Amino acid sequence: MKIEIVTKEDLELAKNEIIHRIRNCLFVSQQTVDGYRTKEARLALKCSSGKFRSLLIAGKLRAKKIGGTISYLKSDVVKLLNEDFKDG
Repeated sequence: MKIEIVTKEDLELAKNEIIHRIRNCLFVSQQTVDGYRTKEARLALKCSSGKFRSLLIAGKLRAKKIGGTISYLKSDVVKLLNEDFKDG
């Protein structure tokens, strides 16, 4: 049986590599989200939270959930803005 000794330097290198990989994964997942968060979408549409919810229920606004973040498709928000969406 072969025994290998692990040094503190080896552990530091492994830790740094793991952190680097995790950051890359988070960065890539953030880039793939092509949409607005709830607050951004509501501000862009200039609507109340009730009207925003009714748009979701009616299917005029689609959402994706990635991890714990809900993202609303930019194409849907732009479509509503182009249709002269008004609150009320």
